[in-house]
Amino acid sequence: MGSRARSALISLSVMVAAFAAVPDARAAEFPARPIKLVVPYAAGGPTDLLGRLVGDFLSKDLKQPVIIENKAGAQGAIGAEAVARSEPDGYTLFIPAGSIIVLNPMLYKKLSYDPVKDFRMLELITDLPVVMEIHPSVPARTVAEFVAYARQNPGKLNFGSAGTGGTTHLAGEMFKQMAGIQMTHVPYKGAGPALTDLISGNIQVMFDGISAALPPVKSGLVRALGG
Repeated sequence: MGSRARSALISLSVMVAAFAAVPDARAAEFPARPIKLVVPYAAGGPTDLLGRLVGDFLSKDLKQPVIIENKAGAQGAIGAEAVARSEPDGYTLFIPAGSIIVLNPMLYKKLSYDPVKDFRMLELITDLPVVMEIHPSVPARTVAEFVAYARQNPGKLNFGSAGTGGTTHLAGEMFKQMAGIQMTHVPYKGAGPALTDLISGNIQVMFDGISAALPPVKSGLVRALGG
């Protein structure tokens, strides 16, 4: 596995990208109307939270409303395709996780977008570490205790992710392989819905971005084991 793939797997490298053929945004009349910022995941996850922060900053800086549009599904491909097919006028921006740009082309033979030709990278916004968190019903306080419990209860643990093939999914699969344990993957249309099910106990494990994981960890709704 290449260094770019490892980087995308270990963290959520989030960036803002625009359509490749965007005209010169330095023109005095830009922006003359509201800007749309597409988040390719459901509301409530780390990319969505970051997107709303970025949108608020851009709105204040550019003196125009920035409208957040969540287009979840297909591990970000639905949102990516919508942006790729949008008018190349600079008014549609995209804030994907690094997996959409780096991992998807390696995992899928055919994509509805070209991560190189369809987008222009504007800025790397942040690098979010992935945290392993569990439901309090799981009797483990450390990663070692969790592995021991999983080995004693093969196939009884479910781990959720923001979608098949994404960073949080592959982090779980890599953990399974390294620890030699069995867990069933449950994909969602974003980290937010997965976290909701983790809190309610419908799944027992999740690998999530630290920004979304911290509030429920601090409130005792879930337990963090490592990052």
